[in-house]
Amino acid sequence: MAKKIPVFVTGNQYKMIEAEAAFRSYGLDFEIESLDIDEIQHHEPLKITEAKARAAYEILNRPVIVHDSNWSIPALNGFPGGYMKDVDSWFEPGDFIDLMKDKADKSINLLDTIAYFDGKKLKIFVEKIQAEFIDEPRGGGQD
Repeated sequence: MAKKIPVFVTGNQYKMIEAEAAFRSYGLDFEIESLDIDEIQHHEPLKITEAKARAAYEILNRPVIVHDSNWSIPALNGFPGGYMKDVDSWFEPGDFIDLMKDKADKSINLLDTIAYFDGKKLKIFVEKIQAEFIDEPRGGGQD
């Protein structure tokens, strides 16, 4: 039986561009499928990523790769956490800056996860980044 080419699943145009560049730079075969998967709400980011991968697999019945981002702002008790996807659609960059303007602790913990799921094997890769809010918006939104 021939191996099935994995499908990178996202409804985010920026993630599609980034994934294509990453896969091509390593000479990997893949496909991209634009699916907007309902994400579970959970305080544990890895549970969200796992559920997203399993949901994508259920729809496509093929090996899938999904990406998820989670922000945790200590001064806001971990907000937005598992609500990142929704909050990202509601907020502009200036809204986050407004929330943080009177906070002494301007730190933010960013967690990026990528999951591969083939129906049996689940593998999750994690990148943790610590950063700080600045006083005014810069860049183009995805910089």
